[in-house]
Amino acid sequence: ITVDFPDYDWEFLPMLLEKCPSLHTLVIKGPLHADTREREYGLLCPVKVLEIIEYEGSKIEELKQLEVFLQKLPYLELVKVLAYATDDKDKSRITKDL
Repeated sequence: ITVDFPDYDWEFLPMLLEKCPSLHTLVIKGPLHADTREREYGLLCPVKVLEIIEYEGSKIEELKQLEVFLQKLPYLELVKVLAYATDDKDKSRITKDL
C-alpha cells in the first residue's frame, strides 16, 4: 500500500496498519515529518518492507521519524529510502545521516 501525508497528518497511520493485517509492504511518499505524539505503529502489523520516497533529510525530524518506524515495526526486514538530493553535498549528507 502507498500512503501520502501531504499535511503531515499521521493520525491515521496506526489505524491503517491495524486494519491491514496482511500488509507486508508500506510505501510512504513525500518527506517524513516527526510525529510528536506517542503512537503505536502496528506492533502486530507484519510490515516487512518499508519504502520512503522523496526523503529529503533536510530536517532532523525526518531521521527521527525513520528511527520510530525502525523501533515500532518488529517484523521489518528491509527499508528502502529514495532520497531527494539536488547536489553532491546533499547526497553526501543524506548518506552520512542514514
